[in-house]
Amino acid sequence: MNIWWGRAVGAAMIVVALLLMQVFPGSVPWTIPGVSNPVVAFEFITNSEELLLLFGDDPELRRVLLLAMDAGNRLDLLFAGLYSLLLGICANCFLPEGQQRRICYVLAFIVFSSDLIENWALLSLSTQLQQVEPVLMFGLLPGAIESSIDDALFTWLQCATWSKWLGLAVLLLVVNQGSWKLGVLPRLSLLLAVAYAGFAFLALTDRFWVGVMSALVAPAFLLLYLRLWMPSVSDVALARV
Repeated sequence: MNIWWGRAVGAAMIVVALLLMQVFPGSVPWTIPGVSNPVVAFEFITNSEELLLLFGDDPELRRVLLLAMDAGNRLDLLFAGLYSLLLGICANCFLPEGQQRRICYVLAFIVFSSDLIENWALLSLSTQLQQVEPVLMFGLLPGAIESSIDDALFTWLQCATWSKWLGLAVLLLVVNQGSWKLGVLPRLSLLLAVAYAGFAFLALTDRFWVGVMSALVAPAFLLLYLRLWMPSVSDVALARV
């Protein structure tokens, strides 16, 4: 039963991911060096100056981008629930009952909670930026943006974003533990999880590596999901059906 639940949840996650690709903006006027994905760049901004650079000087373009970001971040709430649930199910299917499985459940909850806080911060920043639009239209006054946008939101955003991405790194490593002897697909899943975790912790030293890290997470999830469809004999023996 768990494997079939995982297959269903994973399929729903993929559908929502495809919808998010259509909803979120495909490009922005500026992004963090090394990061090409506008959504990821928004998640990792650290101050109001970067916020303004991200959405640009054109009022109409900025309005369109903010509306698209808001729509995507609201839909991302569903996506966060789906991928967190999928990770919990994969832990239940691929890991024997015990401490490791419980660790995965806790990490999945932390990642989900962090994603909710992250989305709240992003939506709040978007709202505040739209509220200072009249100031932007008549020229940016010194300190106007800094005094109008709550700096605490950037702190919340950074804490939640790093908690989510690093939590995912650890979770994927634990879920894939012991996969090396289970066949080609589980082995690839483990290697990708290791690579993702490596770049995730490397990104702590330089945001340039955030682009590589974020590019690895989707295939890491995909390989984990494919293991639910092509389980090896060992996987089946461990699965709780």
